[in-house]
Amino acid sequence: MERGVISSYELGSGGGKISREGGAEVRFSADRILGKDRVSLKQGDQVWFEVENIQNCHVAINIRRG
Repeated sequence: MERGVISSYELGSGGGKISREGGAEVRFSADRILGKDRVSLKQGDQVWFEVENIQNCHVAINIRRG
């Protein structure tokens, strides 16, 4: 698991970016957010997540409030 901060999140479009500690930003999709955090997360929130390599892109999965 990695720790990061939501740098952008558009609930309407269902996606955003997470700033990683000591790494490049990763994109995420709202369907990768666990539980009720899907609607309550906002820019600046700390989160825990895993990174998956999909088609040569790093994507955050299993995202939960930190």
